[in-house]
Amino acid sequence: MRIVLVLSIAALAGCGQIPAEDGDNSSEGEVEETADAGYEDDLIGGWSCTQKSEEGAAEIEIDYASGGRSSAQIELTFEEEGDTVEVLATGSGTWEVEGDKLTEEITKFTIIGATVDDKPVDDDDAEAYADRLEEAMVGQVSTSTIKSLDQDSLFVDSSDGPVSCDRKG
Repeated sequence: MRIVLVLSIAALAGCGQIPAEDGDNSSEGEVEETADAGYEDDLIGGWSCTQKSEEGAAEIEIDYASGGRSSAQIELTFEEEGDTVEVLATGSGTWEVEGDKLTEEITKFTIIGATVDDKPVDDDDAEAYADRLEEAMVGQVSTSTIKSLDQDSLFVDSSDGPVSCDRKG
């Protein structure tokens, strides 16, 4: 049943929903809410994002394209029963900004693999669980609050905690 937990945590990362390490949902910088705040144009491009908690960490490489499309690669690492678990997934979706709110919907979600202590997960039911999780993820919508955004960095508060991003390349 370990694979169920692994895939469930992958679902959380796909939505950017790993709790903050200290339980504080505040991020650096405050922004005033305006009609469009210019965030949409500033958000377009590639970002390397990190979200950490006591339960583990998520590294998310996400690209926001003009026209409201996005693609991401998600890498999770966490401890379970003394083992180090890693999950790798890809996803794509849509996004829009209204005021300081970033709303994202997952349109495709694929688990690439999972390892426990650097060994591939060997579970006969893993493919079936992955298929069910992927089906459950498609259509998920999350809304985050943009706390600060400039040419080099992005800080957002998701429903479960802050996410810190740096502009790629």
